Amino acid sequence: MPLNTRAVGKGHWKDSPRALASPLTGFSAEDPWEPTLRKLKGRIAPDGVERTSTNDVFDALEIPMRRRPSLTVRLSRVMRHLGWTSIRARGLNPSSYRDRVRGYAREVPGHASTLRMPNEL
Repeated sequence: MPLNTRAVGKGHWKDSPRALASPLTGFSAEDPWEPTLRKLKGRIAPDGVERTSTNDVFDALEIPMRRRPSLTVRLSRVMRHLGWTSIRARGLNPSSYRDRVRGYAREVPGHASTLRMPNEL
């Protein structure tokens, strides 16, 4: 009779990653930045779009300048989760030079310019 090296109640070693991953499929923990970012307010333009720069967001989170480049992907994921979209805009900086600014934008619900009025005949 051959010796069984497999432990009783244990599946095949190839099945273990699937078994371990199944409880985690619905797992979604809130990022610690989310409460602060939910309160974040940008500048609302006349077109009904609220915009904020990435530097303003990092300032609100109190992230030091040297850590910001490594945290941009995480910030992008959290901002997308909260309904913001990433943008690249050109604007004047304080020295009156045209500068490319990265940031986030979202439509302001209920703003006069974003309301869709029904067609009137």
